[in-house]
Amino acid sequence: FIDAVRRDLKLPKLPFIQVQLGPLYVDFQTFPHWNKVQTDQIDLEDDVAKVGTVAAADLRLDDGIHICTADLKTLGVRMAHVAECLIYGNKDRQPGPRLKTVTVSKDRSLVRLAFSGVNKALTPKKGMRLLTVTFPPALMTSPTICSASPRKPLLV
Repeated sequence: FIDAVRRDLKLPKLPFIQVQLGPLYVDFQTFPHWNKVQTDQIDLEDDVAKVGTVAAADLRLDDGIHICTADLKTLGVRMAHVAECLIYGNKDRQPGPRLKTVTVSKDRSLVRLAFSGVNKALTPKKGMRLLTVTFPPALMTSPTICSASPRKPLLV
């Protein structure tokens, strides 16, 4: 799609900004590939030049999948920040959190996540969990959920 639009417009370096699929609060079996599409959207940044992805997972929804009107302003600001990076090469701003590594302790009691692309630190909105990890029942001994800032992991 992106290549076709760039070719049709005769603009081979035209920047594209996409909004990553947001949270899914409906039956996951209805959309079994939701998380795969979210991951593919992030991967597209590495595969196609001048493509940026804006996260929407923390925004509120009007229905099962559409971002509410009030949070579209937040989304617009995020898109402007990505445009600054793509178009003007602004290195002061990061594209947004990208999961870099996942490490599980030997006793499986700690999960450590490292992110790249973080602006300052990862912080949840009021009333929202920063991160939820679901373990298969066989691993549910005493898991600790942790998050990461650019400097060091923070236990939640």
